[in-house]
Amino acid sequence: MRFFLLLIISQLLLICAHAEIYRYIDDNGHAVYVDNLASVPAQFRQKFIDEQEERDRTTEQSNAQYTEHDNQKTTDWDLRWQELVVDNAVTDTEQFARVTPVTIIRNQVIVPVQIRLKRKKVQLNLLLDTGASITLLHQQSIKRLNIGKTRSRRAKIADGSTVDIKIAKMTELSVGPIIQQNIPVAIIENQSRRSQFDGLLGTDVLRQHPYNIDYDNEQIIWQ
Repeated sequence: MRFFLLLIISQLLLICAHAEIYRYIDDNGHAVYVDNLASVPAQFRQKFIDEQEERDRTTEQSNAQYTEHDNQKTTDWDLRWQELVVDNAVTDTEQFARVTPVTIIRNQVIVPVQIRLKRKKVQLNLLLDTGASITLLHQQSIKRLNIGKTRSRRAKIADGSTVDIKIAKMTELSVGPIIQQNIPVAIIENQSRRSQFDGLLGTDVLRQHPYNIDYDNEQIIWQ
């Protein structure tokens, strides 16, 4: 209940500030609100782009009615120029949403991921691991989130040994165009202080959004 109250208050503040709010329903049936078109998944984004272009066309047509007849040719060119600018802006936004810079070390792909628990956020670098069925975080890397009660269990890792892990639910995980809410993650005590990443980005996040890895330019291209 508290979460939804905070969400409603934040929406009202954004509306008062004349910000654009985008709402879509994710694959889990949850309503997601964002204030940045680049944060909307690609499969939902075109609807908002079409609506914005329609509003732009309506505004342009209304403005054109007050143009003097002898300046009509100049007005037509101005409107066409505005359309070109809008089209280029949309293309740039889509490109930004489709590409995520990553770090590649010896063919290991390290991806920037943001984790939020209630009001606190951390920016992590997670190793992309298609063999991990659940996203795993090093306990030290999320210390500032102040995670409370968690469920513990034993889990088998890649070398066949078993370790103690904790399961906690994060309020939100976002990477590139992917935004997942109320997502469970595994937490493990990291024994190595020289690790170049903060955990593993698993298939629980990646399987719902196709992607390609551009190793030469060190980036993920989302489909």
